[in-house]
Amino acid sequence: MGVSIIWIILHHIQFFNVAGFGILDYFVKGGNIGVDIFLFLSGYGLFHSYTNNSNIVDFYRKRFIRIIPTFVILIVIYNFLKGDFKSIFNPWMWYWQFYGNWFISFILLMYLSFPLFFKLQKLKLSYPLITTIIISFILTVLLIIKHKNDIHDVPMLMAQRSPIFVLGMIVADKRFTLQINYKLYCLIFTLIVCFIFYRDLDDILYPAYFFLTYPLVL
Repeated sequence: MGVSIIWIILHHIQFFNVAGFGILDYFVKGGNIGVDIFLFLSGYGLFHSYTNNSNIVDFYRKRFIRIIPTFVILIVIYNFLKGDFKSIFNPWMWYWQFYGNWFISFILLMYLSFPLFFKLQKLKLSYPLITTIIISFILTVLLIIKHKNDIHDVPMLMAQRSPIFVLGMIVADKRFTLQINYKLYCLIFTLIVCFIFYRDLDDILYPAYFFLTYPLVL
């Protein structure tokens, strides 16, 4: 998880043109894959946490305490540093902060829906993944029609990330019986490297990352 966080930070530093990394630029440009790794591990860890204590009230209370207070404190400090004191008391500012910081709103959405995914997974292992892939695909197509495939659009980012979170749950459930085909792993890892270096492929559907990230995480 530490590697994925560093990768994401470097990606955003380059994205905002704060720094260049020379020959490593191509690798850093693929840092959004680090988000997928982070989401995969979040789903993995959450499965174990919920398995150990499935009390729904405790579950939501812990998730809330771990995310919301820290996020609120950081936003307040950020606005104070900008000298924009009035915005702190503006409900619309908070709405846009959650919207703009898409990962926070997305991970909260995943946490809210997690108990449902968990129940589906207990019925049949593949149900949550099949469900999220179908929903992700439908939303992606609708958003492409509306936004002409802007992969950096917030709704697009959220629509296409849910399968990798659910995949983490499934791997956690099958961790003792999971078999890895290492020849396939090497092949897809090669594709990942090619994908990172050939960034013109941004125009294709983002879910391609989902299929490439899986063996990398394993």
